[in-house]
Amino acid sequence: RMRSDGQTMYYIDTPSAQIDAMDFNAGEVSNRRAVVKGFDFETTGFPDGCAIDLEDRLWVARFNGGACGCYDTKTGKMLAEVRVPKEAGRQVTSAAFGGEDLQDLYLTTAREGFDEAKGKDFPLAGSLFVVPAAKLQEICPGVRGQPPNHLKLSP
Repeated sequence: RMRSDGQTMYYIDTPSAQIDAMDFNAGEVSNRRAVVKGFDFETTGFPDGCAIDLEDRLWVARFNGGACGCYDTKTGKMLAEVRVPKEAGRQVTSAAFGGEDLQDLYLTTAREGFDEAKGKDFPLAGSLFVVPAAKLQEICPGVRGQPPNHLKLSP
């Protein structure tokens, strides 16, 4: 994901359990550094897919955490959290803003490693969830997703 300044990009490598930032200038990437650390698979879940809001905060799905956290990339601190229903399990895989004015938050979940019994315990695993704008505003007032970056291909 790219910050609104167009000069900082974020990279999540789930197995390393951290979020990195890199400087981006004229197609060159440099200065890779950790901006959010401290994830634990059993307690918080590992960072997975993400979305960025207009305040350059990252909304990060936490695989095995059952949630999506909003993180300040300057301090690394979690500012807010959205949890999926218990029936969805803990495998939250990605986040995206959508809806009118990019004020709804969409979360995807997985069913990785589920046998028939586990599938019955978590019947909503593998589903898409939406946090409507009104509810998201209660959790994080003023939040709105950043418009997507468009790719321009040369002929």
